Amino acid sequence: MYANPPPMAPFEEKEEEEPDPPRNFTTKQLAYFDGKKEEKSGEDKSVYLSIHGIVFDVSDGRNFYGPDGPYEAFAGHECGVALARMSFDAKDLDDLAGCDTLNFGEKTELEGWIEKFTYYRNYPIKG
Repeated sequence: MYANPPPMAPFEEKEEEEPDPPRNFTTKQLAYFDGKKEEKSGEDKSVYLSIHGIVFDVSDGRNFYGPDGPYEAFAGHECGVALARMSFDAKDLDDLAGCDTLNFGEKTELEGWIEKFTYYRNYPIKG
């Protein structure tokens, strides 16, 4: 008769941290994520921006999009129209509906920015 082998220890998997599911942001909620210092804690806030309604966490690009960066005006804003038109004009920020009225060239530019943020820069999508 063969002896039963000793019971094996249960396989322990390391839990991978699941990213938070994308959520919806209001303009006011998005504006919070401007990369500036949190008033209460003094810690740097994350830097988010939206391109045609897709909210990206661009905190890894804080030197571009955070305070004192060349694109800091985009932090905490919908900036699809501004990027499509290569504009820093405040009237082109937070104009989500304007993304639907861009001309062909501007729409192509907008699609390029979305592709760049999604696949080349790999910025996490938050909403």
